[in-house]
Amino acid sequence: MKTIPYGRHFVDKKDYSYMKKIFFSDYLTTGPETIKFEKNLCKITNAKYSLSCNSGTSGLLITFLALDIKKNDNIIMPSVNFIAAYNMCSFLGANIFLSDVDKFSGAMTYENINNCIKKNKLKKIKLNKIKFKKIN
Repeated sequence: MKTIPYGRHFVDKKDYSYMKKIFFSDYLTTGPETIKFEKNLCKITNAKYSLSCNSGTSGLLITFLALDIKKNDNIIMPSVNFIAAYNMCSFLGANIFLSDVDKFSGAMTYENINNCIKKNKLKKIKLNKIKFKKIN
């Protein structure tokens, strides 16, 4: 089986040059380059807004806030996931229920979610209807 190394990075000379420019500027984590990055991200994704953050965990928190996850909301998450997703929903006070996943895709299926609802006798679940746009 082929292994995909987790966390291995690739930095070429162009990346290094750009990082060097940032390291020696007045702003390491905020400032004009961050604003330029966010504006470019909006252009690429046809989004009205974008927001960069310091970590994936912060990104998850922002996402869950945007989805209006709050105290006592019932949330179903896949049992195969990063702990940060659970932690951020827990931080917001949501009740987290774990669903099995398909053994081939690793994703939750309708049947998995339905079984989770029945097993935990859930009456109300936080639902969000998200519209995705095709990225060119």
